[in-house]
Amino acid sequence: MMQKTNAGFASLLENATPSKKVAKEILKAVTSEQPEPRHTVGDDAASTLETKRTMSNV
Repeated sequence: MMQKTNAGFASLLENATPSKKVAKEILKAVTSEQPEPRHTVGDDAASTLETKRTMSNV
């Protein structure tokens, strides 16, 4: 089980959004006249949010 978990984390790290792209989005958010409550940056964040959306709370 730990090997599978470690492999999943390794995949996340390999496909992570570059920090420069995240920093640009943060700057955009804090300087916006009407900021959005959530900013999704990169495919990794989008897939995480999609997974959370499709999961049950039960």
